Amino acid sequence: MISYADDISFLTYCLNIEDAALEASVRFTALQDWFSENRLILNKQNTQALVFKTKNSVETIIDDIMLGDFKVPINRYAKILGIHLDAGLNWHSHIAQLNLKLSKVSFALRALTKYISYENPTMTYHANFDPC
Repeated sequence: MISYADDISFLTYCLNIEDAALEASVRFTALQDWFSENRLILNKQNTQALVFKTKNSVETIIDDIMLGDFKVPINRYAKILGIHLDAGLNWHSHIAQLNLKLSKVSFALRALTKYISYENPTMTYHANFDPC
């Protein structure tokens, strides 16, 4: 189990998806019990599953994992602590998200140059992206 602030992740390794789903269900039940004992509430709407696989592995054949009485959907990617992970453990989704964010900022900085001096967008860039 990995936790940071209010984010908790746990990893399960099994040779087949059915065993992994069963192991995840057991761990999730234990986690729910711990939450209950410590008077915490689990936000089920933000709960998600991600099945990591290699390039040669077979596509996942189950759509969701039952954790207690709750269905957790299996996603193709998840955002964990600001990093976008996908099922193939490559950087495609993370780079796509960064590209989207940087294009928005680039557009905003370009729009600023029409109305203010050259130094202000440069200072804005350095304040947001180059804090050294």
